Amino acid sequence: EPVPGISRIGEIMRFGFPSLDTVRSHSDYVLSYDRRNRVPNWVFEHLTKESIEKVEGVERSNCDFKEDTSIHEFHRSKNSDYKYSGYDRGHMAPAGNHRRNQAMCNETFYLSNMAPQVGKGFN
Repeated sequence: EPVPGISRIGEIMRFGFPSLDTVRSHSDYVLSYDRRNRVPNWVFEHLTKESIEKVEGVERSNCDFKEDTSIHEFHRSKNSDYKYSGYDRGHMAPAGNHRRNQAMCNETFYLSNMAPQVGKGFN
């Protein structure tokens, strides 16, 4: 249950971190980024019925995959990493879980939140 007076990130992480390697907090999820493999080590979300309800005007079709500029460019995943690779960009914190507002949905499209997944028919 949500605790009054605690930030969303504090609420998500109140039970601790599995590791502290390149932790990034976003508005509605937290991740640890593996700089060597350019994918998340882990992603934490706190999901409730209210947090995943569809809000009018929040659309994943309005989002673009983008580099996470908080990661040094030498370690940052880029869209070109996926081009012609045979892999899709798979959300670790899915956009459908972050529908409270467009900004939260947009943040799920950072490439630091992606892992390669096989193409059509996987999900």
